[in-house]
Amino acid sequence: MNFNKILNELCWRLDTGIPDLTNPDHQEKLKNVLQMHGYSALVITEVLSNLNEADKVDPDTMVKYKDDNGESKEMVFSSANNQPAGTPAKIAADKLQPEDEEDKSGNKPEDKKEPKSDDDSEDDALESEEDPADLAKAQKAMYNIPEPGSDNEAELEASLKSKSEKLKKSKNLESDHKTVDAQLGMTKKGAKKQAAKTGKKDVGAGTAESRAGEAMVHKGIRMFQEGSSLVEIESLFMGIANNPDSVLNSKSGKDWVKSAIASVTMINGQFGIENIKAVSWDTSGGREELGIDVKLETSSDMFVQLKNGKNIGISLKKSGVVFLANGGWAKQSKILADTLRDSMSDEDMANFRNATSIETYDLDLKNKAMLAITGLDLDDYTKKVSNLKSHPDFQKDFGGSQGPRYLQSLSNLTALKTRFKDGTASKIDLKAFAKLLKVYKDPIYDELRSADHGLTQRTFEALNHSEAASTAMKTHIVKSMHIMDTLGLNSKLKDGGVDGFTTVYGIPPDGAVLNEKSLVSLLGDQFKETLDKVRSGELGRNSLEAQIASQISMNYSTGEIIFTHETGRAQPIFTLKGRSKSIGASPTMEMAQTTYMVYALKNGTFDVDDWDAKSKKAYDKLMAREN
Repeated sequence: MNFNKILNELCWRLDTGIPDLTNPDHQEKLKNVLQMHGYSALVITEVLSNLNEADKVDPDTMVKYKDDNGESKEMVFSSANNQPAGTPAKIAADKLQPEDEEDKSGNKPEDKKEPKSDDDSEDDALESEEDPADLAKAQKAMYNIPEPGSDNEAELEASLKSKSEKLKKSKNLESDHKTVDAQLGMTKKGAKKQAAKTGKKDVGAGTAESRAGEAMVHKGIRMFQEGSSLVEIESLFMGIANNPDSVLNSKSGKDWVKSAIASVTMINGQFGIENIKAVSWDTSGGREELGIDVKLETSSDMFVQLKNGKNIGISLKKSGVVFLANGGWAKQSKILADTLRDSMSDEDMANFRNATSIETYDLDLKNKAMLAITGLDLDDYTKKVSNLKSHPDFQKDFGGSQGPRYLQSLSNLTALKTRFKDGTASKIDLKAFAKLLKVYKDPIYDELRSADHGLTQRTFEALNHSEAASTAMKTHIVKSMHIMDTLGLNSKLKDGGVDGFTTVYGIPPDGAVLNEKSLVSLLGDQFKETLDKVRSGELGRNSLEAQIASQISMNYSTGEIIFTHETGRAQPIFTLKGRSKSIGASPTMEMAQTTYMVYALKNGTFDVDDWDAKSKKAYDKLMAREN
């Protein structure tokens, strides 16, 4: 680019004849000059960008400083410049930035210059009253810009397009990090506003508390990369959680702090913080930055991109207490039935829906109540009802707002018995009768309570009755555990830009992970041999799925889902239970990881003999109490 020629042309277009290339109006006229000379929009944008960025420090510049302990440290400028004021890193970053230039607005001559004649030399432009330092910046901004139509123009265009894409990606990641930081700092009031907001929120699923907890892991990795210690990171997070307005200001919220530190520790152990190039939450911008399909369905809560270019999806679990299903039985059983529907015959599906229906549960409970009241000495219990108000547990069970209705239901036990027999007993009748048995510690109460177990038992029997349903249930369990994702056998993940997947559990102090090594410990060497054959192409993925399914069984008497090691070692990994808060209340479905699973993850092996002494003792004590 002929700098003098362009600058001279610009001077002609200015009233003062003196260009100020920090002035937006002057930059607009420069843009017109460049357009007139045939420069492309990309090239013009680059020139103007160079002018505006001339004084700025490259964000990747390494800032060297000494911390409060006198130790030498390094941090990239973009991170150091964002540190709190007065910190060593921020002070060092400030020193790299140019001092504010003196305001020249008052020094600009107001008198209009005489226009130059065509005979004036192009060099006359350099004789203007423009600050030589500003001219140098302008010349630097236009340095190496090729003439329109020259051989180098196409090469520059390609370079600028690449630069534009990188800038877009940088903004995507910046947006992702801002989203994460906003969720981490979310207040209770802000959470209510966010919950009320309609449309796409791009902040992930879960509660405001769980999102803030997951955001801690994301933020913790970034801080660790920037040189902060785990102690410093934990101190920052606990300060946030201790803020009365924070969504983390509760016992469960503060538990996320220890969980996040444990997760960061485990992620560091798995990949090495120094090997992580970028970290993003599961946001559209974050995905675009890492080259992950924004429409890809994945259980990843966040992603890390390693310096070798691989993208790793990470599912974050606060602890080892993980639910595959947890909610009202009616809703959860429907979800489960919909999951299994394509694998079951119409007859088997009808049997399954009937076995798991709330109507069947209610009928079973009322039948148990009818048998219970039929066997009671009603005269004896009529006296007990009369003495209820003097019982020490009266206030606890009958003192609430429904208390008068319960007492009314119990006022005539003969009439109550009739209602149970003819099927007209209400929820109030059922609850009142159960509370009466509970207060007087009648063993019949446990018979009513067994309706919960009956719900679980009927579910397992329906699954075991149909081979197709049983297989489908096992497949559902394998999918819920993300086993194929973890083994790298989910082609949809790879096609969508995710090269690996892992589940990280925030079990203090060092976290835990479900990976290939722990799966081999769970299933055995034969599983590993089959996996190797699948990877080599000798066997298909369905062979591995079939082998895993063959090692899963369901014990309806205990409600346990058991993975059997090739040696025959039974390993209860999940429990499926129906549970009601009180007799007469709607039951919930809980499909949760067992305590055994938690200890196995913590110790990195499912062989109890290889656990540390503390874990073995605690687990043995728990088993003795449950048995």
